[in-house]
Amino acid sequence: MAKLIVTGGKTLCGEVRLQTSKNATLALLAAGVLSEDKVTFLEVPDISDVNHMLCILRSMGAKTRYNGSALTVDYTQITPMVFEESCGKVRASVFLLGPLVGRFRQAELLAPGGCNIGARPLDIHAHIFQKLGCTYLQGERIRVQGEKLVGNKIRLRMPSVGATVNAVCAAVKAEGETVIENVAREPEICDLVAFLRKMGAKIQGEGTPQMIIQGVKKLHGTTYLPQRDRIEGGTFLAAMAITGGEGVILGVKPSYFSPVLEIFLKTACKIQCEDDKIYIRGKKSLAKGVSIKTGPYPGFPTDMQSVMIPVLTKCSSQSTLTETLFENRFSCALELTKMGANISVQKNVAFIRPSCLYGATVTAKDLRAAAGLAVGALAAEGESEILEMEHLLRGYENFQGKLSALGAKLEMFY
Repeated sequence: MAKLIVTGGKTLCGEVRLQTSKNATLALLAAGVLSEDKVTFLEVPDISDVNHMLCILRSMGAKTRYNGSALTVDYTQITPMVFEESCGKVRASVFLLGPLVGRFRQAELLAPGGCNIGARPLDIHAHIFQKLGCTYLQGERIRVQGEKLVGNKIRLRMPSVGATVNAVCAAVKAEGETVIENVAREPEICDLVAFLRKMGAKIQGEGTPQMIIQGVKKLHGTTYLPQRDRIEGGTFLAAMAITGGEGVILGVKPSYFSPVLEIFLKTACKIQCEDDKIYIRGKKSLAKGVSIKTGPYPGFPTDMQSVMIPVLTKCSSQSTLTETLFENRFSCALELTKMGANISVQKNVAFIRPSCLYGATVTAKDLRAAAGLAVGALAAEGESEILEMEHLLRGYENFQGKLSALGAKLEMFY
């Protein structure tokens, strides 16, 4: 069990270069199955979710080789049967369904795992495969099978990222044209489309509510650099804001951060953006409270709410944060009360009032809660001990090192 010891009260200043995106990389690793070839991914983050996905791919027959942070995956000999227990450790294992069905017309894997943040039903995925001509059975294992894939018009009942990944990857190898409506518009979906297009796919409409896909018979290998991690970027912006510090996030597209930057501006942080960097200067005492409502992109990302809650305790009046996607995502807020945060939760709304934070022992219940508690501890008076920080390792590479370089005083124990 990992734990993080943080001595709060240090003002964070400096530069942070972001890792490549966890969410994008996981989708790309799965989509590479469609290539039937070798694919090289550049600057792959050393995080446990990626390692679990690679265990799954190797169990299917893929061969992997690192050259520094560049990862080459040989998908030539993989099979459509997945028995690796790592499926139960990473939610993104569900991304394999679409690529496997696209390549083999069948897929079988254990039900996916991941953070316990609420119900994440797979009925949207079932609808996709059925519309493309497949049967879908789900129990302890998920089984999808169809003699052939035929393009169709598919409307997702909600813009789910995972469902969009599967719909796009399956449709890429379907016969004819597929039109997918109400798709996810997240930057990670745009990255997936750019990757598939580089391998020979014919896709239009990424970043809009509708995508049109012309099926192709074969995709080839490629070399690809995933986009930078916007949630990691938001985490370090929060760390600087809450400590009254200032710094620069490097290697980013500021447009991907728009809903997050808007909130920082409302709290009186100073923000400046250039082509590939974001500058922030925080204040020890932030402006009046704000109202945040999470939602699919371009809304405020649900992955950022746990990280933003401790920042809102420094506002001069009450803030509210409404969670619209997951019913069990306020574990960070409840743990922060042990540090003196004046927070109450009613159903899917957290009410965050001005608070002084003090060092305490708290427990991380999921990946983003771990990051949020670390952000809160940076501004707390005294020493904080955050338990079960192995959750953090799922998504952040060298978290301690990057914060230390900014002036934080903290140490991770394994």
